[in-house]
Amino acid sequence: MPIRLVFPSLCSGSVHSELAVCLKAEDPCADTSVVEFKTGAPSQPNHGSTENANRAGRSLWGARRDLLQHISETHLPLEKFRKLCHVLRSLILNVAILLILVSSIVQGSGASLWAQEMPSTCQASSTNNEPEATASPPLALKPRARAARTADERLRHIQQLREVYQLPASNWPAPFVDAGVKWRELGMIEAPPASALAPTSPAKIQLGRVLFFDPRLSRTKEMACASCHDPDLGWADGRMSAFGLGRVVLARNTPSILNASLQPALFWDSRARNLEDQARQVLLNPKEMGATEADLITTLGNISEYRVLFQEAFGSESVSLDRVSQAIAAFETTLLGGRSPFDRFMNGQSQALSDAALVGLDLFRREARCINCHHGPTFSDGQLHGLNISHYGNKREDLGRYNVTGVAQDSGLFRTPSLRNVTATGPYMHSGLFELDELLTLYNAGMPRTPHANDNSKTPRSSQYSGTKPLPVKSPLLKPLGLNSQDLDDLTSFLEALAEPRIRIRPPELPASDSQRELTNQKAASRPADESS
Repeated sequence: MPIRLVFPSLCSGSVHSELAVCLKAEDPCADTSVVEFKTGAPSQPNHGSTENANRAGRSLWGARRDLLQHISETHLPLEKFRKLCHVLRSLILNVAILLILVSSIVQGSGASLWAQEMPSTCQASSTNNEPEATASPPLALKPRARAARTADERLRHIQQLREVYQLPASNWPAPFVDAGVKWRELGMIEAPPASALAPTSPAKIQLGRVLFFDPRLSRTKEMACASCHDPDLGWADGRMSAFGLGRVVLARNTPSILNASLQPALFWDSRARNLEDQARQVLLNPKEMGATEADLITTLGNISEYRVLFQEAFGSESVSLDRVSQAIAAFETTLLGGRSPFDRFMNGQSQALSDAALVGLDLFRREARCINCHHGPTFSDGQLHGLNISHYGNKREDLGRYNVTGVAQDSGLFRTPSLRNVTATGPYMHSGLFELDELLTLYNAGMPRTPHANDNSKTPRSSQYSGTKPLPVKSPLLKPLGLNSQDLDDLTSFLEALAEPRIRIRPPELPASDSQRELTNQKAASRPADESS
């Protein structure tokens, strides 16, 4: 429906004619909207102006010129003419933009939620000849945050949860889990399995402990396993991205190795089968430790104390990459949690969880839907999921599992990290770009929507981007939640209850090389007998 705006034409304070401006918003699928101007005196219409105003397809600026011409013909003084011109131009442009926006909103407001998940009429008409998979998905509707409970309602809710969650876990309320998800109930840490490649032993664990802290395993003799997996930092490094040899910044955040022996695969992209494989890959990676098997044999084989340790662990002094990897893995199997407030709660100490943490536990299992991916004793399913935070098309792009397999369906997939001791291992995600409150906000919003190839708003920003890599796809398990701020605070309290008590671990004294030992002995022998006095 067109809108008619009427302005008096002023000349020396008298009304000479009427200026009518009609704006009509056309089909919102069209690229432009038609804006019509009608001018003329009410008693004697200007037929030429009326004919021009009704002409189909008149542009905004063409109509503006007609309007200015009409005003000039009324002999309006120049100063008033300029002021009126400025006012009309601003008003007309603003109203035209407003009408286009209103028309677009009105068109979409009548659609139901399920209808909005289908391409609009405009999209369908423009993509009829394209494959269905390339259609741009509509924006998901974000639910409003649910109302917060009053103080009395919250108190009653907590009392009910205390009664329910003091029961065995098998009697807890059913979790909100999607069909097809093979979930396990949350629980305490279980005993780790034996090494997949070789049985472990105390001697092998001790050798692995020493190797874990020894920087001489790296090519430059400056990087140890503990350089990135510091026990004082939750067995991570507290950095956004890890440092490699020469302080080169690596691409990904360092995951904690606490409870790593309970994971079915390791690294953010699950490229390591087990701890031995993980240790081997890090040792050989030129950007991380940059070692070779020959370097390890030479370095460790020339240290008599290491030869003794290898003899005790493997039955011979022989040094090899496999033995080094197995020993490090044997030590890492001993890095287990299980002393958190949540574990004490599961062990019968009902007050180990605060009221807020208890509410957070219920949210975690139910309305917040966390248990779809973070379940079992490790709070991880160990599987790969797409969160659509791969920075597709820019310099920080990381397509996760796709970089390993080259399979299009793997684009943007990353392994679910464990949430145990999570508050000690920030920042978070493979990129290390997020803090805990930011992550909860993203999950509450359902994560960013998946970009599609014909969505111009998702055009890669890198001028060097080839556009040949497959677009990442967001997991269907991620949905907008509509949690309120109190809910997010309660979830944070529960995650804090997964923290392990801080235990100080003193690194072992590293074996001295034979040359260093000989030099020390020479200095001791040449020292005067009475020097100590």
